[in-house]
Amino acid sequence: MREGMFAVPPRPDARRFVSLPSTTLIPRLVVTAASLVLVAAAGIAVGLQIPAAPAQARAQAQLAFNTLRLHGYPAANNPADAPHANRPATAGSSTQNDPLTGRIPEDAPYTEGEGPFDPLSPEAPRMDFATWDPAWISERLGDPALRAEWPGLKGIDEVSAGSNIRAGGVGNASEKVWLRHWYEPQHLDKDLNADGRLTDTDGDGTPDAPVNPTATSIDEWYPAIMTELTYMLVDNDPLPDRDPAANDVHHSAPRPVCGTVGGTRMVFPVGVAAAEADPAGAAIGYGLTSLDADFDGDIDMVNVTDEASLPGQLDGARIDFDGDNVLDVLDPNGVGLSCDEMTVLHTDGLLLQRGQRAQFLDHAIEVRSVTNSSVSMAIYYTGDLVPRLVQQISV
Repeated sequence: MREGMFAVPPRPDARRFVSLPSTTLIPRLVVTAASLVLVAAAGIAVGLQIPAAPAQARAQAQLAFNTLRLHGYPAANNPADAPHANRPATAGSSTQNDPLTGRIPEDAPYTEGEGPFDPLSPEAPRMDFATWDPAWISERLGDPALRAEWPGLKGIDEVSAGSNIRAGGVGNASEKVWLRHWYEPQHLDKDLNADGRLTDTDGDGTPDAPVNPTATSIDEWYPAIMTELTYMLVDNDPLPDRDPAANDVHHSAPRPVCGTVGGTRMVFPVGVAAAEADPAGAAIGYGLTSLDADFDGDIDMVNVTDEASLPGQLDGARIDFDGDNVLDVLDPNGVGLSCDEMTVLHTDGLLLQRGQRAQFLDHAIEVRSVTNSSVSMAIYYTGDLVPRLVQQISV
């Protein structure tokens, strides 16, 4: 467990990063600039011992010691300068353009495998960022041998207990999940006028478009706490060694493994909790908060495949997601992270009755009625502040 702040020299706009323990309960994120300190404070308070004192003294102590300030970089871009979209403020490649349009993407992709993990990677966030120690999802967290080695481990968590992770030839795999935050005071969400920038015609640092949600035909932007989750498949053997010998560190914990198309199952968020799926609920926009695809209270594992292998996974279903009239393999050109890769994710088959719902990422369906020849379903888009009815169809 590491905790601290470091100066990172590779770029003129030196960034700072901090590693936080993952044992803290992570608070729900509200994407506003004002909530930045609250999120960081909840993480950095772990391990601080504050002696009993009057309420006022305790409040002052927390104000003095329990906050973390992360600085972001404004993305406003004068047309006289080269367009850069969010590149100076965000993570990902600073050179990769959209391979279809040739334009600068609002959210830059990673083109290096170390980008989400190595704090010194050129594809790490350009400004300050906080990375939580990875969470480990494994059925072996309940193993008596592991608990004997790590006395602080109280037992297996409900996600690990309900998981069924597979990685190709590794019959019983596990996962590590990294959480990283950084701040973008002017996050360009949609470049509506397609000029590759958060347009600032007069160069005063204030974008021409009003801040979202005011309607505009130029750019949609807002201050944002960027939340990045990275999932890595690892094996389940050996168990983590608390004090390995110096020459055996590389064998002292589960190591990364590669899954195969059609033979990989992982824990991955599939939608929102039942209480957050009400179209008449509060306009908050929770993001992906649930592992339960059919709202039955159980974890639904996510299978990893590609277009070419999908028919063998889903009873012959042939789906051309990118519309190129070819059922593509995972990596057509065989070159990793070259932006031609397409992964197909799906759950196992779900049995729904009238009135029941199922969800996957930003869409959900509800079975409205059933006849001998058809099923009427309502389709919702769940990526907005509240679920929005898209259409009702019969199948």
